[in-house]
Amino acid sequence: MFGLNIFGSKQQETQTIENSIREMGEFESDDYENDKLYEIKTVQQDDPVFVKRWFTTDTGNVNLYIWESKTLQSVKRFDFYYEIFSEEKMIRWQSDRDWQFATVDTDDDHKLYKSSAVLQFTDDVNLQEALQIFCNYATMLDESIYAFIETQFTKHSAMD
Repeated sequence: MFGLNIFGSKQQETQTIENSIREMGEFESDDYENDKLYEIKTVQQDDPVFVKRWFTTDTGNVNLYIWESKTLQSVKRFDFYYEIFSEEKMIRWQSDRDWQFATVDTDDDHKLYKSSAVLQFTDDVNLQEALQIFCNYATMLDESIYAFIETQFTKHSAMD
């Protein structure tokens, strides 16, 4: 239901950049000075209830996926992926569920074939660190999206 299907040259360009950076091994996770989240506009919309939005960086080290209600135009879910080139982590917020935290196992050890990534859910996530990473990369996001996500992080941090 929440899968993303993407098409077009921007995806290919992003994948090429991402693969090149992975192969070079030169990307530092705090290298966000000129690497800001921007929206990929070619996300296929196949859900009658939600509008899916995808934000990434030129390096692909951070990704933000947002699901908005078509009728209420409000955020119903977001997935924030970060540290993609080291130990990738995912934070998920949904309006009707508890927060979920996971590491992403991409099984990169197998060079002969490409396997699907697997989420390994955990409670061992530094939410303050994730918020700082989000804030560093998200300075070019629409102000309402930035404020909404920052508020959700802050609310959850206050409950811990």
